[in-house]
Amino acid sequence: MVDELPDSAHLLWIGPKRMDQVIVYCHSTLEQPNVHVGIAILAYKLLPNNPFPAQLCKAQAAISTLLSAGTKPENITLTGASARGNLTRFHGILLVSPWVSMQEDLNLPQHCLDAKHQYNSLSAKYGQLPCWSLLHNVPPTQIPFIDPLEVPEDQFNGLSGLVEHGFVIWGEVECLQAGHRRLCKRCMELYHPRIEVYEQVSGIYCQPIWNSAWMGNVRKPRIMEWFAKPIEKLTMVVGWGEQDDKLWRAFEGCNMLSVACTTKLMKGELELESEEIECIERITRDQSERGHRHSWEELDKYSQHFRRRQDFMQRKRQWCMRNWERPDLKPASFLLFFHHLIAIP
Repeated sequence: MVDELPDSAHLLWIGPKRMDQVIVYCHSTLEQPNVHVGIAILAYKLLPNNPFPAQLCKAQAAISTLLSAGTKPENITLTGASARGNLTRFHGILLVSPWVSMQEDLNLPQHCLDAKHQYNSLSAKYGQLPCWSLLHNVPPTQIPFIDPLEVPEDQFNGLSGLVEHGFVIWGEVECLQAGHRRLCKRCMELYHPRIEVYEQVSGIYCQPIWNSAWMGNVRKPRIMEWFAKPIEKLTMVVGWGEQDDKLWRAFEGCNMLSVACTTKLMKGELELESEEIECIERITRDQSERGHRHSWEELDKYSQHFRRRQDFMQRKRQWCMRNWERPDLKPASFLLFFHHLIAIP
């Protein structure tokens, strides 16, 4: 089911549309006893053709739609990862490697950027490009709405009145970890008694999404418990997941589609080159056999190749909208193609 929002944004529901309690994931059933989940996805226009605050307005429109349908604010939990990790609030928040230091990263000299990205899945060059795309031509008075670290610390006073509890996850060696620590220590934890943080040992940027091996460190049930403990029934608006094994398997990545299905899908729908297809096949096999930790070099090569395509992100979004109801395309295709929402020219 698809709910249309203003300006071509959509809520893409997977499974039953439930309005009693909602988790919103800004771009799936929980593996936890007695927790029943329906899922939808917030899809909205991308940078750079749709500058800030377009994305924030789409998130607000999604919340307004839920509220107008009868969902109570105290029953809404919002989650986000990376550049979507600062669009969230209400009943609970789950932030996965939230990008909260854009202004600082934009102004760092190259040698500092290289040091931050030494062990990361994103290159230093790529790290600055989305910062520039997002902050370019944004008035200084609006920067705090994009980058929480630019907000005066005392402005977080009253956070406990806006959200009941929170969970922030990042990797020990990822490029954004310094910003995460400052956000939690100086802002969130100071004004909220129920903010839980987890720093994965040797973890990198958004590793919960890319690497199923992450489960061994964080303990899969802990994440499920965080979602399930305060609520008995959930409706979720999340990033690209499936109906029956959703939330954690969405974090695992693309290993639920067979190599043959993935290759057929990409050849027929996205007109990929042979080099890209071979790389994706190797990544998929590696993940199935031993996890992403053995294929970062290939993944980075694959990602850099795609980033050079000016229209790639728009084609991904169009493909997803066309194929959302196809039962043979769950859910890896959406995860693999939609993790980064920023279109790189």
